[in-house]
Amino acid sequence: MFFPLVKYGRRGGPHATRLHCNHCGTLQWQHKRGGLSEAVDLALVLQILDGRQTAVFRKYSSSPALDSCSFSIIFSDRTLDLETQNSSHRDWLMSALRTLTSYARKQREAEQRAISERGILPLEDQALSKQFRNGTFTGITSPPTSVMLV
Repeated sequence: MFFPLVKYGRRGGPHATRLHCNHCGTLQWQHKRGGLSEAVDLALVLQILDGRQTAVFRKYSSSPALDSCSFSIIFSDRTLDLETQNSSHRDWLMSALRTLTSYARKQREAEQRAISERGILPLEDQALSKQFRNGTFTGITSPPTSVMLV
């Protein structure tokens, strides 16, 4: 079942979107005109906040009803600010994203251990780093298959 989301951004107005999470622990969202965003690593999520607490959300009017349906994914250099149709969907989605974030962090730790054991300098080799992002690194067993969150 598809639950529509509304993405609020720094530029432009709110628009419908979908989230896509792949088996490598990266997240993408659908742009206004189709296409997907650049993948962001879920291991780099700093926090997942409920409500409308970010600068992006403060640009728009709010109400208790909207606050209970909204949440933000916080990265060091950006936020992904989303609104769901109801609070139960928001709570489910936040829980799923926290679980996926935790899993992605554990995967990155395992990848770093594998790199260390092979005597490779962590993340110095761009080709190896790209293999991690694309899920083609053969030194680690693959996590579960792709998941479309919404």
